[in-house]
Amino acid sequence: MSVPVHLEPVGTAPDSGWWVQTCLQLAAVLPQLRIAVYASGGSGYHHAALIAQWAAIPEPLDAARICAGELDQYDVLVMPGGGLRAMGGLLQPLGETGAAQIQRWVEEGGLYVGSCAGAFLGARLSENFLTSHPEARGLHLLNLKIANAADGGLGGLDSPGVGVVQAELTDPAHPLARGLPQQFPIVHYNGPCFLPPAGSGISGAVTWKVATAQFTPWETSLPGSSGPEGAEEHSSTPQVAARLAVAAGQLAVSGPCGQGTVVLFGSHPEFGFSVLQLGWGVAARLLANALALGVSRSSGPLPSTVLPQAIGRDSVLKSAGLLAQAAERFSSLVGRPPDLRAAPAFMGLDAQEVWKLGLTEAATVAQATAAYLTDLAQQPDFRAVARWTDHEPVAAQDYGLVGLAQLARHITALLDRAELRLQAPVPAQTFPYDAWEDHPYHLLVSSYLSAAGLTASASLAAGILGRLNGVQVAPHPLVSVASASQFLPQRSAL
Repeated sequence: MSVPVHLEPVGTAPDSGWWVQTCLQLAAVLPQLRIAVYASGGSGYHHAALIAQWAAIPEPLDAARICAGELDQYDVLVMPGGGLRAMGGLLQPLGETGAAQIQRWVEEGGLYVGSCAGAFLGARLSENFLTSHPEARGLHLLNLKIANAADGGLGGLDSPGVGVVQAELTDPAHPLARGLPQQFPIVHYNGPCFLPPAGSGISGAVTWKVATAQFTPWETSLPGSSGPEGAEEHSSTPQVAARLAVAAGQLAVSGPCGQGTVVLFGSHPEFGFSVLQLGWGVAARLLANALALGVSRSSGPLPSTVLPQAIGRDSVLKSAGLLAQAAERFSSLVGRPPDLRAAPAFMGLDAQEVWKLGLTEAATVAQATAAYLTDLAQQPDFRAVARWTDHEPVAAQDYGLVGLAQLARHITALLDRAELRLQAPVPAQTFPYDAWEDHPYHLLVSSYLSAAGLTASASLAAGILGRLNGVQVAPHPLVSVASASQFLPQRSAL
């Protein structure tokens, strides 16, 4: 494959020694694991892309196949963060049958790895949550309390906020801590934090140390207020983020469930550090170490009958064309912001900064991904893997893993809707995620579910397709060029 000049080979980014070491270590063990990434909800692209970069095959596994007992073919199940309906969106396709299948599979020796919403589901759930989501009753993995659980909160949680947290190793000898410094930055995105575990073989590996200057507390995400309207019902002073630090809340825990193992990450070790969560940092070692726990139960590589079937390359070229058009549209929108004075802040950036930086990055990533896919599809031995190329979601699926064709169309639809809404009055916001389907800010750039966020997902999916074709480069930055000094704690967080 001819390599476009905007791509860097694996491991050439500055300060990437940890990345090279991780790739070398995992290349020797992960290909022997059968790793499933839950496909029927949430956003598993970052997990899947890391798995592919580490020389393994990430297999999207939907809820219907889990209900049918096909999880038995796998050694590891990765349950990602949520979509628009958070934990409920992950659970609904599974139903009671799928949840019970996951529990049985873990008890019989499987390895469950959850992030954010996927981690919440693996902990001890309140009766109120179980009443609202009865399908979760069959999913009892770890008897672990959630430090920021709240029946009236954001889907069952008091959100601490969104951005970069400085984490600290609870136990440097913990298997999840391998290769990690004593303190390191990690991305947190509204998710759970766990109380220090006691007994039952559950152990914590990483503690919430302090929020950084790249973190926006939930209570102060809306401009001009100490918290969103009604936040007093769900939060108390001091802020949730500060309370988690004082409580030594755990961001990474592991424990036994029958003969199996459960690993829960309240934060997102799979997320990178740009506005679009691209460019991995050393926190990704947590996911690497979690996956490595499955080596002892390895079933060997997936048989060829389990791999997706190849399809034609036309779909890939059409996706590339839509992404190239999206790049131009993102660029044109940078200087056309709506009224953002009432829009929420995230990641330590105000809405104006998120708009400008996010759309600029989205334009760059979309163009690079379009060029990458065009080049990839023109290779004579190109194999278009159906599950990553052209795969429709099931009805009412809450995001989840779909094909590049579907991602490109979804990005285009969000751009269309946002451009129409730019001509309408901006909806009022009293809650950070108000007017999700109407505000151009949310439609375009505010989260990993926006048009810009899905562009990052498309780039990650393109990189996966490249790896499955033996290509050693990706259309997105692999390693964050940010230095540790950019993630200094902010005093006001304590």
